[in-house]
Amino acid sequence: MNIKILLADDETSMREALRRLLELYETDVDYDGGDVTVACAGELKPDAVVIDIAMPGLNCIDVTHRTVGEYIHNQLNAETAMISILTPRERDVLKLVSEGRSNSQIAADLDISAKTVDTHRQNLMAKLEIRGIADLTKYAIREGITAL
Repeated sequence: MNIKILLADDETSMREALRRLLELYETDVDYDGGDVTVACAGELKPDAVVIDIAMPGLNCIDVTHRTVGEYIHNQLNAETAMISILTPRERDVLKLVSEGRSNSQIAADLDISAKTVDTHRQNLMAKLEIRGIADLTKYAIREGITAL
C-alpha cells in the first residue's frame, strides 16, 4: 500500500530532493507551496504532509491549523451524519444493547418481539458498518448514547 505524502516547500530544489527520496520508499508524492498546499490537502487527502517551517506567505502553523482543522470538521460531520441515519427505535435498541441486555429483555422493555429487536440490531450494524456487540457498545459510549 502506497502512502500519499504532500510536500510543501517554497524551494524547488528541496522539494525535488525530498520527492526523489520519498519515492524510493514507494510513496505517492505531490508538492507545492503554502497557499496551494491547503487547497491540495483537502483535495488529495494525503496520509502525511511535510511542510517547510520557514515558508513565505502562510507559515507551517497556519497551514497545519487549516489542514487539521478541516479534517477534524469533516470527521465530526461524518460521525454526526452516521448517528442521524438511525431511527429513534434503532437508537433505543442501541442504548439497551450497549447496556448488556438480551434480545428478550429489550423486547419486553420496548414491547416488541425479540425477532424485531434482532432485526433492529442487524440494521444498526449494517448502517454503522459495525461488526459485533462489543463494537456497538464502544460506538454507543463514544457517541454519548449510554454511559459506562
